[in-house]
Parts: sequence; C-alpha cells; structure tokens
Amino acid sequence: MDPSDALVVVGVTGGIGSGKSALCEALRASGETVIDCDKVWHLLMEPGSDAFEQLKAAFGVGIINAATGKVDRGALGAIVFKDASAVNKLNGIAWPAIAGQLRQLLRSLRTRAVREGKRRLVFVEAAVLVAAGWDRAEPALFDEVWAVWAPVELRVRRLARGRGMSAEEARRRIAAQPPLPDVLSRCQVALSNFGSVEALARAGVELAADRAARGRAALWPAAAVGPWLRVVGVPPPRETLDASLRAGAGAGAAAGGSPRSALPSPAGSAAVSPGGAGSAAGSAAAEDGVDVASARAKSAAEAVLLVDGSNADCGSVRRSEMRRGRLWHRATYVFVRRATAATTAGPVGAGPVGRAGTEDRFLVHRRTAWKDYCPGFMDTNSGGVVGADEGGRESEAAARELAEEVGLGPGAGRPGVAPRVLFFKRMESERARVWAAVAEFDAGQAEVAEEAQDKAALPAPPAGMSPEQRAVSWGALAGPTLRLQASEVAAAFWLTAAEVEEAAADPADEWTPDGLRCMWSYLRRRDGASDSDEEAPAPAGQRGAGAAPEASTASDEADVERRRTLGWVCVGAMLGIVASRVSW
Repeated sequence: MDPSDALVVVGVTGGIGSGKSALCEALRASGETVIDCDKVWHLLMEPGSDAFEQLKAAFGVGIINAATGKVDRGALGAIVFKDASAVNKLNGIAWPAIAGQLRQLLRSLRTRAVREGKRRLVFVEAAVLVAAGWDRAEPALFDEVWAVWAPVELRVRRLARGRGMSAEEARRRIAAQPPLPDVLSRCQVALSNFGSVEALARAGVELAADRAARGRAALWPAAAVGPWLRVVGVPPPRETLDASLRAGAGAGAAAGGSPRSALPSPAGSAAVSPGGAGSAAGSAAAEDGVDVASARAKSAAEAVLLVDGSNADCGSVRRSEMRRGRLWHRATYVFVRRATAATTAGPVGAGPVGRAGTEDRFLVHRRTAWKDYCPGFMDTNSGGVVGADEGGRESEAAARELAEEVGLGPGAGRPGVAPRVLFFKRMESERARVWAAVAEFDAGQAEVAEEAQDKAALPAPPAGMSPEQRAVSWGALAGPTLRLQASEVAAAFWLTAAEVEEAAADPADEWTPDGLRCMWSYLRRRDGASDSDEEAPAPAGQRGAGAAPEASTASDEADVERRRTLGWVCVGAMLGIVASRVSW
C-alpha cells in the first residue's frame, strides 16, 4: 500500500449547537476512529506535564484544586472568559500543545496502517480547528475538513433545550466563535444539521464509507470553497457562500497562497444576512433596521378580504380584527421550487423528481419575530393575506407577495413566469381559519436567465476537481439571488421535501402548521395522488387565473354529516326543553 494513502485524516469542526459532536458520536458508533481534541487537552493538563506548568505560571496557583492537585477548569474558565487577553494567553498554551499531541497520535496510527496494509480513516473533532489555524498547518494535519452547520436561531433553540442556556447566553457563545462564512472558506465539505440527528449521522457515515473505500480519490480538492464546496443536505444561503469565498480570497492572499477570485456582493442583497455569520447578528440588524412598532401598526391596520366557510367574499376588516376574531379570510401560499442536481450522499432521500437526474428544492424561510401569526416559525412558502381589493385576483396577490418577500418574479423586475394559483384549500385550526390560494413559482426559469452572469463571476474550478464534482457543487449551490424583506423574512434556505419533513420533526424548532399542510397537499397533487386532506372546492367565481377545482373527499362528506347530525341533536334538545316547560 502507498504509505501516503494509508491514513486519511478528516478534521471535523462546527460551532456550538451545530451538531459536530453528534456527528462524531455517530462515526464512532459506526466503528470509525475519532480523536476528541477536548479530551486530548484534558489529558495534557495533568499534573507534571509541560502544559500544567505553563498554566500555573500564567494564571497562578489559584487555578489548582488543593484536594486533587489538578487544574480546576471552572476556576480557569472564570478567569479566562472575563478577559480577552487571558483567552489569548490560554490559547497560546493549549493550541500548540494539542497540535503537537495530534501529530504524535497520527504518526503512530499511520505507522500501524502501513504495517497492517489496510487503509485507516481517522476523524479529529475540534471546535477550534479554524480559529487555531490547524487547517493551514505545515506539514498538513488534515487531508480534508468537514464543517457541520445549522442556522443560528436553530442552534439557539437547541442550546436552550439541551443545555438550559438562555437565548442571550447562547447567542453570546455563538458570536465568540468564527462566523460561518469564515469556516466555510476553510473547509471542503459542509454537512447541514437542519433536521434530525439521524439524518446527519446517516450522511456522515455514508461519506466516511466512501473515503475509506476510495482513499484520497474521494477527497474534495483543498481549494474547493464557496460555490465549489461539497454540500451534503441543505445548502448554506447564497449570501453566506459569497462571503465565504471573499473570506477565503483574503485569507489566502494574506497567507501567501494563491488568491481566489471573489464573487461581487449580490445586487440588492437583503438587510438580513440569511443563516450564517451571522444569523444572530443578522436578526439584530433587521430589528434595528426596521421600525418594529411602525411595521406592526401598519400590518394591523391593513384591510383584508373576508370570506365565509365556502370561500365566498363577504366584506373586509382590518387585519387585527380578523386575527382577534379568528375570522375566515383568504391568503396566498406560493411554493417556490427549483430543480438541482440530485446528490448521491445526502441526509435524506431525494425529494420530488423534476428533470431526469435532478431533485426539487423548495425555498423555505424563517418568519421574523414580530409577525402577528406564528412569529419566528419556519415556513414552507411565501405569501400572505389577500387584500380587501384583491378578491378574484389571487394570482396577482401571489405575485405581489413573492416580489415583496423574496424579490423574485416579474413583479420584482426579475425573469420568470408569474406564479399562478393551482387550487384552493380550506383550513381551520385554533390559530386561524383560512382559504388558501395555493400557487407555484418555478425559480429555475429565473435561474437560467441569470446563470450566465453568475457563472462569469465564479472563480475557476480548483485544480483536481472532476466534472462530476463541479456538477454537484454548482447544482447544489446555485440559485437566483434573493432579496429578502427585512420586516417579513429573517432567513431563507433551499430544502428538498424530504429535508422539510426531517426538519419539521425536530422538536427544537417550529413550523407553521398551515404551511406544512399546504405543502403536502401541493406535493400530492403534483404526484397525481389522492389527497384525503383536501377540503371543499372554491366557488368558480372566486378562483384566480389558472386555479383548478377540487372535489370533496370522503373525509369532507363525513365531516359534513357529523355537523348535520350534531345540528339535529341540538334542535332536538331545544324542543325537549320547550316541551318540558309547557308541560310544567
């Protein structure tokens, strides 16, 4: 066996709450060798070691536990996290010591692999991998670096649920770590942990098996960042990837490496930075950039169309009155889809099939925290309530909402065919009663029109990248630039239907229930399957252009019969009461 291919070393990093440790635990459970740098450091701090003596000299004997003679990590932490200079001092001791120990461990594992004539795959879990610069160490420590990522707000929810942290403390800790664009500019593989831990584990184990079988031939080129990154699962937001490419270019030039071309900032990019660096910072910026009180007042005063239980127009009221009275109204639900190259190693199965060899991704987003309905929830579609003067023109209302919220479609001066209403759906819950005008927008048409200028701005593919790798990278990450409305949308992501299902099952996050119901109905209709969840059809006069009628289902008829029976029971009870009084 070629000694250079006897050991494949993969660094695994990710911010707090991203799922890095969960991935490494799954790899360990599958039989892979995993080195935990936190545990390495704890061993290096044992009494008598060089690191122990350096810590005692730097921070004093107060950090030593009198009973055990060991470093009291709590006492050390109390000093370090109050003082940036103390953090730097600690890192100056810890990082070189851990890197040195890693080299010894890896040298030993490589010697054993050569002796056994069997390729070994070793994973190194290190939260500080990027901050410590280990990915750029000479000689190289890692053959490939994986980053586990998740939206900041989802990480905050997970930390609150799993570790009991306050949202403020979680955001503070996240902000203290390198932002996502910087991490992505220094790794070759990005695994999303947007859904379940099982999905993340499945993806990681599949990738590990491929690398164990093919060795270095399976590795992504070291220079593959930004649009050429290998993505497994949900692609990071386009703006995050653009920022990562610029970060990589700057860092590469500073380090004396070959500078990479940088994508220009997207024209008209949103005030909110979706997902990454700062999603926490992005949310704050959005709140600072939007007069929340004014936005709420304007929304509450908006005149909306009222309908009855059969979707017939019956007047208008202010939005606040509609919400307060849970009144029947009409709203648009626009599903934005685009076909991408199907990936072979993903966290979940392929979504609905578009063209051959492709799968559809759908634009989902997180609602802003000051929305009057489901604030802060994830949503499957763009849309909103139909205005008082938009009855019968739901396709126009859908186009307006699409342009306002995400900056797509002819209404925003962008390429593509305007969305059209496909069908109406009746929904009733404790939160709201609504007739949904379900529409579709093919973002692929807009993407084709803008693809030439986007590709012209891309850097050249890294040396050693195969056409197949380029196809997967571009297919997963390309997409029309979004212009998010800061008062409505906090972040946006492209997910397959299966990824939506996985993410919606995560108890740490919440999705709008009506948005999910509409999505499953929309997908069932696309697949030509019957939909037992569908409601009564809308009157022909109330359908938007292109809307199709719906047939009542058996469940609807049974529901009508139950209501009719209940009504007769009530009438009988009233007659009984009257008869008893007359008799008396």
